[in-house]
Amino acid sequence: LGNGELTYPVGLITTDEVILAGGKAWTKNQSYWLNTGQAYWTMSPSHFGSWDGIACVWGVLLGGNLNSVWSKYTLGVRPVINLKSEISLSKGDGSVNNPYTIKES
Repeated sequence: LGNGELTYPVGLITTDEVILAGGKAWTKNQSYWLNTGQAYWTMSPSHFGSWDGIACVWGVLLGGNLNSVWSKYTLGVRPVINLKSEISLSKGDGSVNNPYTIKES
């Protein structure tokens, strides 16, 4: 539920969510649905490079692989929302012309 300060709480996808969807670290994988053909950040930190002072964050790269990426680079974002367990899909396929419609059980 967070701290209640956000009107429209949206976050970035986590590395765990990418892995659960079929992503693999350092391994090209173009066949899972989170591979968009575009590079994007996750919200998961990787490590801090003490030799160069640059933080690294996990990102999904063009080939669908998870990699640790220096934070100085530019990547896209993939926002996510989390729904309560009482929410279910009522119709739609997620496309622009037929978006998902959700309902509370």
